[in-house]
Amino acid sequence: MAGKRIDAFFDKSILYLIYLFIFFSLFTIAGTQATLALIVVIWGVRMLYERHWTVLRTPLDRAFLFFVLACVLATLFSPRPLESLYNLKNLLLLSVVYIIASNLRQSRHIDVAMNIFIFTATLMAAIGILTTDLMGGYRVMSFQSTTMTWGAMSTIFSLITLALFLFGRRDKMRWLYMGCFVVQLVSMLFSYVRGSWLGFMAGIFIMVMIKSKKLIAVVLLLLVVLFLLAPAPVQNRILSITDMSVGSTQVRFTQWKNSIDIFLDHPITGVGWIDLSEIHKTYAPEGADLSHQAYNIGHFHNNYVMFYVCLGGLGFIAALYLIFRLLKTEYRIYRQLGSGSDTKQAWVIGSLAAMTGFWVNGFFDWTFGDAEPVTLLWFSVGLVLAIKNHIDRDRQAGRP
Repeated sequence: MAGKRIDAFFDKSILYLIYLFIFFSLFTIAGTQATLALIVVIWGVRMLYERHWTVLRTPLDRAFLFFVLACVLATLFSPRPLESLYNLKNLLLLSVVYIIASNLRQSRHIDVAMNIFIFTATLMAAIGILTTDLMGGYRVMSFQSTTMTWGAMSTIFSLITLALFLFGRRDKMRWLYMGCFVVQLVSMLFSYVRGSWLGFMAGIFIMVMIKSKKLIAVVLLLLVVLFLLAPAPVQNRILSITDMSVGSTQVRFTQWKNSIDIFLDHPITGVGWIDLSEIHKTYAPEGADLSHQAYNIGHFHNNYVMFYVCLGGLGFIAALYLIFRLLKTEYRIYRQLGSGSDTKQAWVIGSLAAMTGFWVNGFFDWTFGDAEPVTLLWFSVGLVLAIKNHIDRDRQAGRP
């Protein structure tokens, strides 16, 4: 009896802390990391007590390992290894995938996790809207420190919520998800983050290609309508996507151009996961204005540029392999679940769309180095794997 009570204590403690982690992940990085650390400690104590390793293997293990090794190598050969070592703490967020996949085992627990995520995201989006002078041209960022962080986050949860509305069960929850999506969409639009808008559209495209290519024309029409209904500041921001003379676009062009020279000097392992502003200044063309914003930002606004500059060719290949495995794994899980209108299958579609949106957004911002959206990304992946594990157990037990 005592053993059962202890098992129940561990089960409930980890489960409720996971729920709290999901809640915190949408508005406080400090609360998120503190809760994550507590989960790891309690889970570790449980495994020591039971003398049983309960971390489930995933199809992503090898890709994660290659990427981590590339980061370690980059750190060892970095001109500032201690700084790079400190920044490797971001890799600890990979634990989110395993925590969610290994500990959310029951269907109702998965459903609760989904709803905490969706409704908390909606609450944060609503707060962001209500506390921002939208007509004054101010940007929504909710509780985040930058609009780029909020834009990347809102791309992830708005795509997942849209998938739950479109492809989930046909019950009253569907319409609740629709309401949530509208609030989230408004919040994302008024972040004015163009990369997030492009990521959102890429995610929509993936949904359409997976479910019905016939909907492409409908989606394009809806996007045109959305543009026409948008207020002038949003329309102007959308039109500026193709304007190469915009200041922020020029900052990116300067960074990306100079990144090639940095890579050529550190082609194998890169310069490490470090602040790039000082190194970037040493590669500035003769006569360049070193007070320009492009030379005073610690990162380059592009995931893929950051991968080859910071991690070198090895890290760049490892990163591309990781992205490939992430997309392939989620698509395979979607196919394994079969067709039909089910909330869990809809989550997988939404997660695949959100991941696409995240990596498209990453062409214009260092989203992978931003802890808040990366945490949401790993949570969505972990929940997809938890869904797969749950379905596999049901099939093995002969349950429909």
